[in-house]
Amino acid sequence: MAAPESALDKLLHGWAAWTYGGFGGLGSGSSMLAQLIEKKGEIFFDGPSGSSGPADGIEQRIEAVVMEMAAKSLEQADVLRLEYAAGLPQVCERRKIQDYDPSTASQLDRARALGLSWRTYKRRLAAAREMIIERLSADAKR
Repeated sequence: MAAPESALDKLLHGWAAWTYGGFGGLGSGSSMLAQLIEKKGEIFFDGPSGSSGPADGIEQRIEAVVMEMAAKSLEQADVLRLEYAAGLPQVCERRKIQDYDPSTASQLDRARALGLSWRTYKRRLAAAREMIIERLSADAKR
């Protein structure tokens, strides 16, 4: 029997679903980091769709934290992305992960896909989740 989903897990699952929605008009389901890399640092939010910019939502704030995390530890960010299947195509492409099915993968499978031990995977995931909590808490206090 699975443990009940925590409030953080609900937020992270929402963020993962949002990554496939296109970041306020960026499209293609790529992470914002992938879009920045692909477009060599330039992203324009106004376009033919008439978008006025990205919404100031929790998903965007989580993505900003994950991008900051990736700048410090890409492995840690990849663990978080693989755990929640957020930006999965980019992680699989960058890490050369093939035949990966997130719907059936266990944490051990995800750890192996990244070339990590299960204990290291769990430590990286815990650190990533803690960073998300810290940054969101700091944002809430402002």
